[in-house]
Amino acid sequence: MYTAAQILDNGGTAVASTSETSLGKINIPMGRTYQITGLWCGTNNAGGGTFRMASDIYPQANFTYVQNSLSDIAINGISTADSEVYPVNITINGPAEFEGFVTNLSATSGRSAIMIQYIDNAAATN
Repeated sequence: MYTAAQILDNGGTAVASTSETSLGKINIPMGRTYQITGLWCGTNNAGGGTFRMASDIYPQANFTYVQNSLSDIAINGISTADSEVYPVNITINGPAEFEGFVTNLSATSGRSAIMIQYIDNAAATN
């Protein structure tokens, strides 16, 4: 068992205002369980917006949140617009996918990123 994080990132491509855009997905392998413990999202120049997570094993779930950072890709005090990670408790058994989407309020947005913190409950392989 160990704690890890992955970042989904649009690579600086602008996300159109009020248009939901996928930033990618993490794959949870068969035989593994990821306990998602924290989510964070920020977009450069976006003026705020929302982000949503979707899992193929929880199609009914509505994991939608307000973006944590309004104007910068930053975390833990680097930017005045920054805020803390959303604490969550979402358990996903593999094989599964966990996809992140972002919707921005400004058409002039730049880089968007979602950080997913999780505990991988797999046994050691060495």
